Amino acid sequence: MKEDIQAFVQAGADGIVTGFLRPDGHLDFERMRQVRELCGTCHFTLHRAFDVCVEPFRALREAKEIGVDTILTSGQKDSALDGADLLHDLVQAAEGKVDILVGSGVQAKNLAELASRTGAKSFHLSAKKEKDSAMAYRKTDVHMGLPMMSEYTIFETDAQEIAAARRILEQLSGNQL
Repeated sequence: MKEDIQAFVQAGADGIVTGFLRPDGHLDFERMRQVRELCGTCHFTLHRAFDVCVEPFRALREAKEIGVDTILTSGQKDSALDGADLLHDLVQAAEGKVDILVGSGVQAKNLAELASRTGAKSFHLSAKKEKDSAMAYRKTDVHMGLPMMSEYTIFETDAQEIAAARRILEQLSGNQL
């Protein structure tokens, strides 16, 4: 992973997204620090490993100390709406030193509520929609991946959902994005 990060940085990557926990559920401070050093001036995001750490406020303090720029989190719940209370507290505790990027279940229809309840300014959404593949022949008794996922379903970004989310963010910020 260190070699990959070095290669990405040398190739001009804008940022690196990763995360490490120790077996006891705490942030692996040393590995995170090493990655931060390898990132140089690249933006460094701690991904949703944060959502399964044992002490989120300790992990936030350590992330600040390491120099993490952003933490992608659902507030340690399956969805950001369910984790909104913790997200609010994390935004406050971050004191603007780490950006709390709200993710998991974020959609245009809940964006204003999430912004209001959390105080967050950054949101991560896939805006994906399911589309049936064009395959006419289907072998239904063979699964190429997870059995609960059809080989004949395609996920693609929904441009209308992105546009709706953008309009809401513009309204919330008072700026045109």
